[in-house]
Amino acid sequence: MLDRPLVVSARGLGRVVRGAELGELHIALAQAAVWVPQQEERAAEAAAMAELAELGKVDGRGRIDPDLLATVSLLCRPRTEFYGWITSGDRTIGVLAAASGRDAVLAVRVDESIHLRQISPDRLPDALVEQVPDVRPGQGQAFTVSPPEPSVRQYTSKGGGSPEIALAQRIAELPTTGGGQLSVAVRDQSNRRSAAPHPLRYADSTRGRWLNHTLPGSRVVIAPAGKADLVKRLKDLHRALT
Repeated sequence: MLDRPLVVSARGLGRVVRGAELGELHIALAQAAVWVPQQEERAAEAAAMAELAELGKVDGRGRIDPDLLATVSLLCRPRTEFYGWITSGDRTIGVLAAASGRDAVLAVRVDESIHLRQISPDRLPDALVEQVPDVRPGQGQAFTVSPPEPSVRQYTSKGGGSPEIALAQRIAELPTTGGGQLSVAVRDQSNRRSAAPHPLRYADSTRGRWLNHTLPGSRVVIAPAGKADLVKRLKDLHRALT
């Protein structure tokens, strides 16, 4: 595994994945699939190898550094993964905190760069939530609604007369400065992946942060959320999968 932080382009990391036939880079980090002419693809591959060589991650025979290879392999098929997309202002980053055994890596995609560093396997949800901006929790108490559709954004004043739905509508209409979608997945001994059935979503409003999460039966819990609240709920999602 990498013994120090590394910043590499998404293109460079993709080259490692393809060259070592590791499958697919995690969805939180992967580039969108697009078709390019063969000549452009070859040029991009050469540029990616040149970047890796400049970083000291390719030897004279074109072999990828074993520590980088082990790190990328973990990112492609982690046993445990806490991941998501975090928006602040007009920028969205993809984040993956992944572990297999006692090896663990935090990968953060910012535009076309991916930042990699080792982390403790015991702090995966914390490492993910640390990437979330500091925003105070919203004011109020947690409550639950049972809408016909699970999205809070679909509530309307005509959709029901309960106080909870009216409050959910008021929260949904607050101006936002950002938000995010966070989730958890695990793999079993046969490498079968199981993900949380519903991600944890939050919105950063001008009146603080509110989370919403769909429960069994299409009920939605809405609650003020500090970082500790997000970590706790992610741990709950992980516990439900194991």
